[in-house]
Amino acid sequence: MSEWRAVRLGNLIDVHHGYAFKGEHFADDGPDVLLTPKNFHPAGGLDTSPQRCKRYDGPVDAQFVLEAGDIVIAMTDLMQAAPILGAAGRVPETGRYLHNQRIGKVVVTDADSLVPEFVPWLLNSPHVRSQVRATATGSTVRHTAPTRIKEISVVVPSLETQRRIAGLLDSFDELIALNERRVLVLERLARALHHEWFERLRYPGATVCEGLQRGWRSQAMSDVFIINPRIRATQTSYEKVTMGDLNERLATVFPSQRVSRPSGTRFEKDDVLLARITPSLENGKTGLVKFLTPGEIAVGSTEFIVLRGKVVGPAFAYCAARSDRVRDHAVRSMSGASGRQRVATDAFNSLQIVEPPPDVAEEFERTAGPWLDMGYELARQSQALAKTRDLLLPALVTGRRDVSKVALGLLLPSGSP
Repeated sequence: MSEWRAVRLGNLIDVHHGYAFKGEHFADDGPDVLLTPKNFHPAGGLDTSPQRCKRYDGPVDAQFVLEAGDIVIAMTDLMQAAPILGAAGRVPETGRYLHNQRIGKVVVTDADSLVPEFVPWLLNSPHVRSQVRATATGSTVRHTAPTRIKEISVVVPSLETQRRIAGLLDSFDELIALNERRVLVLERLARALHHEWFERLRYPGATVCEGLQRGWRSQAMSDVFIINPRIRATQTSYEKVTMGDLNERLATVFPSQRVSRPSGTRFEKDDVLLARITPSLENGKTGLVKFLTPGEIAVGSTEFIVLRGKVVGPAFAYCAARSDRVRDHAVRSMSGASGRQRVATDAFNSLQIVEPPPDVAEEFERTAGPWLDMGYELARQSQALAKTRDLLLPALVTGRRDVSKVALGLLLPSGSP
């Protein structure tokens, strides 16, 4: 620890407020992404997937256009527990991002004591995040400010040690990002195959001009799937999936809780979870359950619809639930008070989908099923990488663990494909 020294953040950085962009120019599409607290992961880092991005199509002052690599920090959190308050990330290399008023831009002011690549890891460390929350204002919506961030006390090592720590932790994020890109490709393959075979009716070797070929039937979706299957609860404890655990783009889902009572929806391995409430349904929250063993039961939000194929398999069920046709029908069928609308299970009685003959359904599972299975394994590896990174982070940025003694083998989980 001899090379580490205690210092006030304000001696090393400055934090700049963003601009209050005009609401009249907020758009679903546009040339610029307006960063908001919604773009921050609770553990730190930015999520710039399309579902998370707010677009802006109005005039922009150049001083509020962020550059690739700029460090930004969430200074407002709409939740009382403030899970994202103080989360920091770096602006991506591609795209144009705007510096919004609820986001701080962090600038290094003492380059002899702090390297930029170390800053996000320092800000995301539990030691700093806890100080941000402790000094936040607001009983419901939580706020911090540049002056309060700059009063936080930290310890920093030499510039070379900072670079080594940042390089190691960045390697975890790079592997996680690579895995996510691979999972997304596998998802696209499975969904594209489902669209080609069962929506365009272009199964190999078949030519369909009008109607359905022999052995194919148009059925109500509720006849093709068991919707909310009845499952008897016999366990003493259950993994639980919340709405926040469902992904907006990917099939992978992991539980975040363990409970003793089986309240809510019940499901088993290879069941599909579909959000039934606004805005989760519109945003695409859907999952394919792979984390259970055969016969094991898990529970989830009452706002899930559980789908299980009758003569079709889990890959078909998942791809169908993700399809524009099923989702659009579900959205149009929603009812209830504004802001709390949800789709009823009987809405699927009126939606006709193609039920393929068993041999075609089985061939689809043999082809697309392994793609989704591989996606799950990659996501599971990413979970392990993130867990190891999060365990290392507080020890490395406070000097409790020497970065030179961290084994690089931590970056290669066993069973990597």
